[in-house]
Amino acid sequence: MTENAWFVLGRAANVSVHPELKYLSTPVQLGIHGVSKNLGLQELTDYEQCMFDNLVTCLAADITKGEKYIGTHAESSRHAKQQEV
Repeated sequence: MTENAWFVLGRAANVSVHPELKYLSTPVQLGIHGVSKNLGLQELTDYEQCMFDNLVTCLAADITKGEKYIGTHAESSRHAKQQEV
């Protein structure tokens, strides 16, 4: 028996839903061994596709900012832990 769920797909899952986005949440089907099928993006209306296309650039920039933020703070955390030792 499988159930539908949402799962954030990205490099960790080796799935690309859009070529310009490293991460994008899409519905997936879960099985006994985890994700059994990526259901991808549903069919979009012309209006929805236009809106999605317009947000891709902004979303990609936000992903980059988030990665830099995490990288900076992860590095600071590692440095602080090394000084404690």
